[in-house]
Amino acid sequence: MHAKGLKFYRADNGVWLTDHVPPEFLS
Repeated sequence: MHAKGLKFYRADNGVWLTDHVPPEFLS
């Protein structure tokens, strides 16, 4: 997802978050 340009954010507890997950990445 990152390679496709989606932005990720790291929370204070170390968990990586994103605002949106496109359907193509869901199974």
